[in-house]
Amino acid sequence: MTTIFAITSLAPSLTPPVIQENVLATVLSLVQDPIPNIRFNVAKCLEVLAISLATTPEGNEVAKTRVVPALQQLKGDSDPDVRFFSGKALEKISGKFMRLVLVISTI
Repeated sequence: MTTIFAITSLAPSLTPPVIQENVLATVLSLVQDPIPNIRFNVAKCLEVLAISLATTPEGNEVAKTRVVPALQQLKGDSDPDVRFFSGKALEKISGKFMRLVLVISTI
């Protein structure tokens, strides 16, 4: 769990390529952890990673193809806390994706 807390704290200062190449696989590997507290912290971490990734078109694509499906999987979890935090993350990042699309389309 310490790893997830560290990644969540560091993510805003990491570039999308660093997240994609060095961090994302570790977090995604914990989506199916048997401990619910790990899974809901993974959902929180994925929210932060997706927001950081969405700062570039390439990162936005990675977030849509890798982070969103993981959050959707967590949203169907048997644990109510996991469902809550994954749903919250999906709601928050959907707005970030839309803003990035709007910014790119006006350039």
